[in-house]
Amino acid sequence: MTIRKAILPDLDAVEKLYEEVHDAEESGRQTIGWIRGVYPVRSTAEAALERDDLYVLVSEGRIRGAAVINQIQSAQVGSNHEGMLYDLNGDGVKELIVLHGILMNNSGPGGVCSVYTIKKGAAVQLLDSEPLAMEAGGNSNEVGVYRLGSETLLGVAKHIPEYHNDDIEWKLYAMENGALTLRHTAHYRVRYDYQTEKLIPSETYFMLDGVKKSYTEYDAWRNSLTKLAEMDGIPFEADDGLSYADLLKQCKVSKSGFYDVDESAFYADAVRWAVEKGITTGASAERFNPGGVCTRGQVVTFLYRQQHP
Repeated sequence: MTIRKAILPDLDAVEKLYEEVHDAEESGRQTIGWIRGVYPVRSTAEAALERDDLYVLVSEGRIRGAAVINQIQSAQVGSNHEGMLYDLNGDGVKELIVLHGILMNNSGPGGVCSVYTIKKGAAVQLLDSEPLAMEAGGNSNEVGVYRLGSETLLGVAKHIPEYHNDDIEWKLYAMENGALTLRHTAHYRVRYDYQTEKLIPSETYFMLDGVKKSYTEYDAWRNSLTKLAEMDGIPFEADDGLSYADLLKQCKVSKSGFYDVDESAFYADAVRWAVEKGITTGASAERFNPGGVCTRGQVVTFLYRQQHP
C-alpha cells in the first residue's frame, strides 16, 4: 500500500470513489454528510490536482483511496482532520502533527499522518503522509509523543485487529538537526489456526528493529514507552473549529526568523537589522541565542562586517 500524488489519468478512479461514498450515504450504510452533485464532485478532484495537493492510495495496482493534503488546510481540526502541537526536540518551536482524513473505497475513512514545522516563518513538511489503518485517529491507531529511555520520539502505530488475530506496526521518529529520522520500528503479529484455535508459531512474533523476538516480549517493550502526549480521535491543544493556520500561528517564530527572539523583546529590531545587514547569522539557522556570551573574535567580526558590508 502506497500513497502518491495523483496524476491526470487518476481522475476517473477518484470520481468513482466519490460516487461509491455517495451511494453508501444515500443507502444509510455510511454517514459523512456529503451531498451528491454538490460535494465532492469531479471538479473537486480536478481543482485539487491543479493545486498539486491531490493524493491517491494505491494497493495491488488499484486506486483504493483519495485525499486532499496540503500544508495549510482549510478544513477544521476535530472532524476528519485533527492536529496537535508538540516541541519534539525541546528547541522552543512546536511541531504540528496532523491526521489527514482519506477516503477509502468500501472501507469507510482511513488516514495518514503528516508533520510540519516552522522555519524562517514558513511551514516545512517533516513527515509526508505516513499511512494509518482504517478509522485514522480512532482506537485502531496510535499517534503521539513518547519517551523511550532518554529519547523523545514521535510514535505512529497502525493497529489492524482481526478475529482471533492481531497486527500492530510501530514507527518511532526522532527530531534531529531539523529533520525527523526513523529511529525504531516494531511489528507485533499474532496468528491463530481457526480450526484448532492454537497459535501458528511461524506467523506469531515480535520484530524490533529488524530482530525477531518472542511475541511475549511485546507487552514489556510497549510498557517501556512513556506516553507524553497522544492524539487518539479528539483534538489535542485545539478546539473544534481551529484551523491548521491557527495552529501554526502558535509556533514561536519571530520576524527575525529565530524562535528564541520574541517580537516584544527590546533587542528584536536590532537582531532583525543585524541579520538583514549580514552582520550576524545567529547561533544557527533558527536560533539566535540572545543570552549567549560573545568572544572578542566575534565582536571584532561584527564590527568589521558593519564597516565593510
